Amino acid sequence: MANIIKLKKSAVENRKPSTLEYGEIALNYKDGNIYYKNSDDSIAEMKRLDTRLGETDVSNMTYDPVTDDLTEVTYVTGNKIILNYDVDGDLDYVQYFAIDGTTELFQQNLSYDANKNLIGTTWSAS
Repeated sequence: MANIIKLKKSAVENRKPSTLEYGEIALNYKDGNIYYKNSDDSIAEMKRLDTRLGETDVSNMTYDPVTDDLTEVTYVTGNKIILNYDVDGDLDYVQYFAIDGTTELFQQNLSYDANKNLIGTTWSAS
């Protein structure tokens, strides 16, 4: 018999739970944020990577029109990263560019085991 796990949830954008126990999580399915109780005894938020980047010095983010995956991030400095996915939709490698946005500095290759768990990364200079 399968177990059903139910989370605290909300469909109101930006609504954050007021109380959680350690190990309990809550989901806001309107904005996609997940909440948990951290070691400081406060409610912390796990945001999507693109949301976190958008709150920093990012000037532009580009998404794949078919998969809706984040594919390119450009910073206000001009630096840029390009995320490249394999045919299964897994992040395959990331290219890092200089301030001019065209000179590739280095590349990070990701490797996965048979269960699609990330098992390592390798870096190479361009």
